[in-house]
Amino acid sequence: MKKLMHQGLLALLTVAVALVGLSINAIASEDGPTVKAIKEKGKIVMATDADYPPFVWVAMEDGDSKVVGFDADLSQLIADELGVELEVKDMNFDGLTEIVKSDKVDFIVGALTATEERQKQLDFSDPYYENTVEFAVPVDKLADYKELADFEDKKIGTQLGTVHEQLLKEAFPDANVQAMQKNSMAVDGLLAGRTDAVVMDDIVLKEYVEQHSDKIAIVPGVVLEQEDNGAAIGVAKDQEDLLKVINKVIKDNKENGKLDELMKENVKKADRN
Repeated sequence: MKKLMHQGLLALLTVAVALVGLSINAIASEDGPTVKAIKEKGKIVMATDADYPPFVWVAMEDGDSKVVGFDADLSQLIADELGVELEVKDMNFDGLTEIVKSDKVDFIVGALTATEERQKQLDFSDPYYENTVEFAVPVDKLADYKELADFEDKKIGTQLGTVHEQLLKEAFPDANVQAMQKNSMAVDGLLAGRTDAVVMDDIVLKEYVEQHSDKIAIVPGVVLEQEDNGAAIGVAKDQEDLLKVINKVIKDNKENGKLDELMKENVKKADRN
């Protein structure tokens, strides 16, 4: 009898161990191929154009140049969620789509709008920030601009490859749109009188205007309408497992107020630079 009881207990123990093993394997198998590869590398690679304060820009910290800003902080939250290091690649905005499609980076960020055209090439996260597109003009010309129609035949600067460039060309077929590699170059063109206006996201434009408040100003009450006005993170097609993690980070940190806190911090930080 004792022998039979011992054999029975041993059998139950064997089953219990097997079930624990299955449970562990099930948890491990929750990671899809993209997330699994990132964890095996021990790092996640993000690409951006670091010329868009307070979203992203280059600042000196402890004697070294570093990519900082709201988008950089959000990217770090994603890396922390996965338990890996964050590597950042700074490049021109118009090359971001191709580099993430080539699998040289894991995701791209930079106040990207998930336009219909971009969605044909990439998949996008849920929006993490809502934005408005505004105009800035020389202070002494501010009274000349009351409505969108006042920009129809003007030279307007914006960043190359952005949704703003496309929107301007659609809204003002007769306008001379000057697309620059960097937002700072577009602002320089306005300051030098080479263009009549510049167009950017509201919170970004505000930073440049505050730096040159004696020379340029935002046109009040005039915005460039867009169908999609949410900034999102882009990944290569068919990487639903990575997108799921990114959306979780966005959702959790919207709900707990962290994203609002980070934006406020980076607006202040950008003002000091």
